[in-house]
Amino acid sequence: RLGFDGPKGCYDIGLPSKKPLFQIFVEKIRRLVTMSSEAGGPKPWMPFLVMTSPMTHKQTVDFFEQHSYFGMTKENVWFF
Repeated sequence: RLGFDGPKGCYDIGLPSKKPLFQIFVEKIRRLVTMSSEAGGPKPWMPFLVMTSPMTHKQTVDFFEQHSYFGMTKENVWFF
């Protein structure tokens, strides 16, 4: 459908930044955690749940590892 064989979250949607979808999602999550922390409550955290298929699971995990989880901790990125 996209003309892209890899995991859809790895796709470059054509932004000037060339950021893949996964990076955009992680940046939004990290910003929400920062905003929550600045608001003063208990130490916030938010996991990123990434649904994969048997065909793309390894590719997806490898992509996150190659990009150091885009700044999230490995423990907060859950693949299923």
